[in-house]
Amino acid sequence: MSEPDDRHIAVYLRHMLEAAQQATGYVADITLEAFKADKRTQQATIFNVMVLGEAATKLCTKHSDIPVRFPDIAWNAMRGMRNQFS
Repeated sequence: MSEPDDRHIAVYLRHMLEAAQQATGYVADITLEAFKADKRTQQATIFNVMVLGEAATKLCTKHSDIPVRFPDIAWNAMRGMRNQFS
C-alpha cells in the first residue's frame, strides 16, 4: 500500500471514529423517552450514523482489502446504516 492510500484510510477511519463518538455522545445521558421527544438529538445522531456508514462504504469500496484484513469488524452492518434513514 502506498503512502497516499494510507492517508486515505486514516481519513476514513478518523471520520468513522468522530461520527461514532458524536452519535454516542448525544445519547449518553438521556433516556429512550427523552431521545424520542428530542428531534434535534435524533437528527444529530442520525446524521452521524449516516456519516459513519458513508465513510465505511467509501473505505471498503476504495480499499477492498480492509474488510478481508479485519473480518471481525461488522463492515456490512456499518455500510448499511447509511441507508436506514435515507
